[in-house]
Amino acid sequence: MDILQLILPILLGIIAGYYIAEYVITIYYHWNFLSEEQYLQLYGEFDSEYHFKTINVISDTQFKSYAEYSKQHESYRKMAHGRFRKIINSMFMRVGLVIIVPCAAFIFLNPFSTIAYIIGLILSIYFYSHYLAVNKKQTRDFYITLVASLVLKG
Repeated sequence: MDILQLILPILLGIIAGYYIAEYVITIYYHWNFLSEEQYLQLYGEFDSEYHFKTINVISDTQFKSYAEYSKQHESYRKMAHGRFRKIINSMFMRVGLVIIVPCAAFIFLNPFSTIAYIIGLILSIYFYSHYLAVNKKQTRDFYITLVASLVLKG
């Protein structure tokens, strides 16, 4: 086996893992809220002044007042789960493409290349997500608030 067939997939896996790590983290934190009932319960928790301030900081959606935020929050309630599923499904698609397409291509080179790609991918996602949690303080609340801001953005 050529060393290039082992090193190249690992490097490509590390690069791909870096790009999809935040999608994987977001999907992981939202996995329990895929049903409409569970998501609407979570969505109801975002009608607070704390979340109004947080969403104004992390999102480009700027609400002038808490009353405006609360009004939009309530008006989006019926379509919130649909928007949420659309966001999460697009993340699933991106993650799936980054995993499946290279693995299918590497199968033709050498089965060990596919394994090397997956190892690089897993290592990259693990270490980058750890870096985000420890150094950037991007915890579960950050990702849940981020998706809520995307739902409110429309």
